Amino acid sequence: MWERIFGWLTAPRVALLVFLGVGSMFWLIMTAEIPLGSALNAVVVLHQAGQKLDWDDTCEKAKFSQYSLDRPLNSFDGRPDGYDRDEAEQILCAMQARSGAGREVYLQKHFPRDMAFAALYGPALAALWLFLLAGFGWQHSFLKYLVFVPLVGAGLDLTENLFVHSLVSGSPPGDASIIPIASLITAAKWHAVAGSAGTVLALCLVYLLWRSVWR
Repeated sequence: MWERIFGWLTAPRVALLVFLGVGSMFWLIMTAEIPLGSALNAVVVLHQAGQKLDWDDTCEKAKFSQYSLDRPLNSFDGRPDGYDRDEAEQILCAMQARSGAGREVYLQKHFPRDMAFAALYGPALAALWLFLLAGFGWQHSFLKYLVFVPLVGAGLDLTENLFVHSLVSGSPPGDASIIPIASLITAAKWHAVAGSAGTVLALCLVYLLWRSVWR
């Protein structure tokens, strides 16, 4: 089975698939993150300027004083260390303000793109990892099992998206029972994805240097 997988991954089409996957990932994440970040931080600016924001009474206690244009209000999946109930409430209230502008951006743009993003980068990183192992002749080593790390990270990302969608679809302050679970999944996702992406990038650089020296 592994021989068949590695035989397929050593073909030139893998490089094309990874290139298309990476290009698509950048486009997806930029079109998902920028509109949502703009909507969230517009609320921070208006709140600090003393503007009245059309949210309900449950959001009156939300504090945005620690955020600014230099330290923006990040969305749920932009927090590597997770988030507590107060931070989740701040995000949800910011999404609800201004007639739910941030909420609409999340549900209509961010969520579907983020789901596609996770579905792309997991297989792309896994394919590149196996391709590099085959290039070094390490396809029979224990390193081949690390291919599951980016796939697990992508799976956690998809699960996180579903939890966050459930939070955003409800009314602030959200379902308190799922906030700790969603936060834990977010932190685990960041560790799995950052670790696998960093390792793949490092091995890719070593591979390119190795090929350039031995040519």
